[in-house]
Amino acid sequence: MDVCFRMPPYRYPQYEVRLWTRYNLTGSPWTKDYYSFNVSGNASVPDRPPKFVPKGFSYEPRSTDLYVYWVGLSMLEFGGPDFTYILESDTGNRARLENDYHAVFYDWDPTKPANVFIWSQNFLGKSVNSSVLKVPILANSQRRDPQNLRFNVRTNSLIWQPPDESKGLTGYTIFWCDTYMLSTFCGSQLKLEELPASETQFRFEGHWENCLWGVAAIYEDNSGTGIHWVFG
Repeated sequence: MDVCFRMPPYRYPQYEVRLWTRYNLTGSPWTKDYYSFNVSGNASVPDRPPKFVPKGFSYEPRSTDLYVYWVGLSMLEFGGPDFTYILESDTGNRARLENDYHAVFYDWDPTKPANVFIWSQNFLGKSVNSSVLKVPILANSQRRDPQNLRFNVRTNSLIWQPPDESKGLTGYTIFWCDTYMLSTFCGSQLKLEELPASETQFRFEGHWENCLWGVAAIYEDNSGTGIHWVFG
């Protein structure tokens, strides 16, 4: 007996195939026992890079560290062993990978705009394409920061005041996830919502204690200062 089936879209992982049989009659039962065998494909470089979170960076002026955030690939997309991510900027900086969802650039120069690139990589090499995150000039940019960011437990709301610089402000992006440590940034579990510039609070449904929340101010010229985090 010949059996034909379509291979899953991801080539590298090994799959277990299980076959049951029954008579070609309506209502006939399947056998309780099955025949199994393994199918695997050849390894390849990852098909795609991860995607950066919208406005996916935050900057620490005191330490001059720039953190960047993305949504990673699933295990089925790794394409081979020794999977990781590679990040660099067009200014020559290389990032330190913190986990599968965020990395840090030390000694970031806030006086220059830059592009940050990210690739997926396994033992065969890195993905052909990269994702790009545009980082604006961050020196003296505090006037574009959302002000007095805080979480009101009584109303279950994230509250802030508008940036001092209102020209070109088009709205905000709200971020949240079920973790209270930035070092365990939640990656694919991250939730986000966009708000117009006229709104300066966001009410959460359900219980969001011990969570991570963030707000990014959005400007027409991409001059926003990234995500500003507050911890529950």
